[in-house]
Amino acid sequence: MKQENIHLEQYITHFDQFEHLLNGQKDSPLHQLRRKAFDRFLSVGFPNRRQEEWRFTNINPLLEAKFQPKFQSSEKKLAAGDIKAFLYDDLSATQLVFIDGYFAPQLSLREETEKDLIITSFSQIKNWQDSDIFSIFMDYETYKEDAFTALNTAFLLDGAVIKVKDNTAIDRPIHLLHITTNEHPDQVTYPRNMVFIGRNSQATILESYFSLGGNRYFTNTVTEIHVSENGNLNHIRLQNESIAAFHIGSVYVDQKPNSHYFSSSITFGAAISRINISARLDGQGCEATLNGLYMGHGNQLIDNHTFIDHANPHCNSYESYQGILTDQAHGVFSGKILVRPDAQKTDAKQSNNCLLLSDEAQINSKPMLEIYADDVRCTHGATVGQLNEDAIFYLRSRGIAEQQAKNILTYAFAEQVIEGIAVKEVREYVDKILLARLSEDINFVK
Repeated sequence: MKQENIHLEQYITHFDQFEHLLNGQKDSPLHQLRRKAFDRFLSVGFPNRRQEEWRFTNINPLLEAKFQPKFQSSEKKLAAGDIKAFLYDDLSATQLVFIDGYFAPQLSLREETEKDLIITSFSQIKNWQDSDIFSIFMDYETYKEDAFTALNTAFLLDGAVIKVKDNTAIDRPIHLLHITTNEHPDQVTYPRNMVFIGRNSQATILESYFSLGGNRYFTNTVTEIHVSENGNLNHIRLQNESIAAFHIGSVYVDQKPNSHYFSSSITFGAAISRINISARLDGQGCEATLNGLYMGHGNQLIDNHTFIDHANPHCNSYESYQGILTDQAHGVFSGKILVRPDAQKTDAKQSNNCLLLSDEAQINSKPMLEIYADDVRCTHGATVGQLNEDAIFYLRSRGIAEQQAKNILTYAFAEQVIEGIAVKEVREYVDKILLARLSEDINFVK
């Protein structure tokens, strides 16, 4: 048997077990979608380094592990005090908590009677196939995009569903908190989030991933976002999971005319982390901003892949990713901007800058432009380097110790992204993590 097929065997067994537990629901429209997604997964198989999109990212440690899904909610009932460490100090937010991939209503805070906002989970939707959410979900077929999205769809059981109705401004952030308990070793979870922003509406979505303990596990998550005409979404995604974990996250954004999408993607955790963000500007006047900060140490591999599809004229996109790597950490950045033939008057800017703070750290950066229109303004670039010795000397000449000078410059480098995070409490949290890393005994900045 080929090595690729060996890696698929455990997932075939899991899907058979899953179908057996469904009983009479095997013929439901939702499960027919799951079956299509699983067939797609089997047809494409897991990616490998012979494929251009995965050339720099070795996921063999993930494929060789024997993960076990959970087909029911956690046996371990957490109390509010158990998750306090994963909440942002003084943040007033609507909150949906998911434990090991399953909705935990006893830990969630939401306005049940909010007339302009539907906030629920997949598992709580009654008459699922009759809802307008289901029809949209069926139409987009993101499971065809790659193996991990197909796998997430095949094992879809729970996740957040957010719908902001037309002409509505949601003042409080909506926090989707995903926590892995490590209740069972080598478990895999498949969270699925769906976000709908109505016409002329705006909201802030905060998506967080944490863990209890430092065991190995696998989080395979997908978030689908639909921003209607004149809609405005601020999306903050923070991943700070166990350093032994694997995290594959995909975000698909569909924007309609004159809509705005602002993304802040922050990555601190996981042994192997890959975040894919794909935004389609499907209407004139769209604007997308993708900002990212990734910080790796030890043997972490942190991969950020972005794709912005300028499908219509008069659209803007701005992208800035900042990376900080030390020890033997490995970073990957691949950002592609596609400007289609009819997308005249496009304005697109992309940059990836990375600090390498040890001789063994490495970054593979691949910014790309693919342009089929002639009346455009598009730029892209990447920089890789170490801390500026002249700047260090300047600070030391002012009486600042060398290590402190390096920490100050590293912090200033990261702050370019942090200051763009829309929610103050999250900015402060990221600041604390960054400062803690810089002051650790391992001397993050060497």
